[in-house]
Amino acid sequence: MDLIVATVKHATTQIYAAAGDGLRWDISLWTKVNRKRHYNKLHTYPYSTRSGVYYVDSGEKTAGDSAIGTLAFITPNLPATNTFFTRVLSESSTAGLSLGLIVLFPSHLPHLVNPCDGKGTQISMVLRRTKNSDRKTCTAAS
Repeated sequence: MDLIVATVKHATTQIYAAAGDGLRWDISLWTKVNRKRHYNKLHTYPYSTRSGVYYVDSGEKTAGDSAIGTLAFITPNLPATNTFFTRVLSESSTAGLSLGLIVLFPSHLPHLVNPCDGKGTQISMVLRRTKNSDRKTCTAAS
């Protein structure tokens, strides 16, 4: 968990360096368990700057479709996919699964998890980084 928090803090510091040290951030973490036929529908994380996932166990996939159980991102600019750059600007892309992988992405980017198929259980820690609003919440303060 320390690696996840340190990675997100570093990424946020690099991106928002021009804003100065006056910004305080919270990181919310939770565990997600997906078994056979489980999936996560298309969503975003409002009121957050960065989101991410850390794969504790990528599950045991069956041979076949490489998209099974993967994290898929949908471009928020669908009209751009109608250009002649369709190989460059696809409407979606996926992140392959591997143990210990941390994927960080902008929270406004629509994403989903394709249905899992296999004997194993896919376990991940999901996170989001929000600007501290001085609320009393159960988060890991930065």
